[in-house]
Amino acid sequence: MIEMKVYKITDFVKTDIPKYDLFDYEKNGPVIDYPIDDCFYVSEYENELLIEIKPYLYSDEYKLEVPGGVLIGIDRGEFIGGLFYFPGGEYKEFVEEYGIFSAPSILHDNVRALFKHGDRFFALSGLCHLGSDRGDMWEIVFEDGTYTAKHLISLEGCHEAYTIVADTIFVSTREKILQIDLNLGRVERKIRKPNIYACTHKASSPNKGFTKWQSMGVMSVVVISWEEIYLGLRGGLLKINLLNEAMTFYRKK
Repeated sequence: MIEMKVYKITDFVKTDIPKYDLFDYEKNGPVIDYPIDDCFYVSEYENELLIEIKPYLYSDEYKLEVPGGVLIGIDRGEFIGGLFYFPGGEYKEFVEEYGIFSAPSILHDNVRALFKHGDRFFALSGLCHLGSDRGDMWEIVFEDGTYTAKHLISLEGCHEAYTIVADTIFVSTREKILQIDLNLGRVERKIRKPNIYACTHKASSPNKGFTKWQSMGVMSVVVISWEEIYLGLRGGLLKINLLNEAMTFYRKK
């Protein structure tokens, strides 16, 4: 069993926020001169930021138990996804015999998260692929003997990570942080993030020919206070102040 080491913000150093410029990249290649192999996952304990290095945690299936059965969300990339309801929760036998996509679909989209808040159920869907970057938030409601998906909010991009604080969900897309009131079902605040997703380590792209794709995607989100929202990235941390929209980037010492 591998013991995970927990780091603190003192184990990191402030540095310039990586900048990605398509035209500069075509000329000079990636701008990051330090490795970005590590994926940083952030959490909070007694109002203190904790950071762990973990392998990239990817899942193409999400499960949420609901009254009467279970919801299964699928995200297998490039337009292969959906949301399915199985009464009684017995879905493994069905999937093994017929395949998940033989079941009636509640939602025809790549489902990237399912969660419960109070007695309500929600899904986040979307896709970021080639020129497409879209995302939506849905409420899953029980009507006429089955579950249906009701559209709540456009996320204006595909979600990467989220966290819930009281009745507020903070959703990170590639371009923005959205603060959404779950009770009212509306976006309260939007902050544009720096365009760091496409930044890559120089060693990953010798002569600008990729040997592997290591982009600075968001792994996790944690809220310490309105002045301290941290995004755990591949390669570093981004701190956002919701009150003045100031941003600080950290990389490991």
